[in-house]
Amino acid sequence: MAGNAPIPFAEAAVAAVALALGLAVIVAAKLLADRRRAARGESYRGCMASGCCSFHAMAAWSSGALLAAVFLLGAMLAIYFRIDPLVQARGTALLELKAAVSNVHLLPAHLRTSTASSTRSSTWPTRRTKPNRRSSRCRPTSWTS
Repeated sequence: MAGNAPIPFAEAAVAAVALALGLAVIVAAKLLADRRRAARGESYRGCMASGCCSFHAMAAWSSGALLAAVFLLGAMLAIYFRIDPLVQARGTALLELKAAVSNVHLLPAHLRTSTASSTRSSTWPTRRTKPNRRSSRCRPTSWTS
C-alpha cells in the first residue's frame, strides 16, 4: 500500500542516544563542578563562576567533546557504508546513460533536433548595454563631440 514506509527505528535510536549522551554530559558537568567546589570549600557564586560552566567542570565538558567526536565518527562511518551500494549503482546508471547517448543516431529525426536554439531570436542583444548617463547638457561647453 502506498505511503506505508517502514518506520526508521535505527535512525530514531541514534537520535535518542545522541540526546541522552548530551544530557548525560550536562549532568556530569554539574556533578563534577559541585564535587570540586565542595573539595575546595568554595561557595556557589553562579554558573559561570563556580557552577557547571566554570573551570571546575572542564574535565566533564572536554570528555563530552571527545564523546561527541567519537559519535560523529561512528555516524560518518555508518553513512559511508550505507552509501557505498548507491555509488556502485550510480556507476551502472552512468554506463547505461552513456550507451543511450551514443545510440542517439537511432532515434527518429524529429527527436534528434534541438529546439533550444530555435526559441531564441537572432535580434536579441548578446550583452546588456547600459544607458549613457552623460548627456550633452552635462558636458562643459569646451568639450567637443
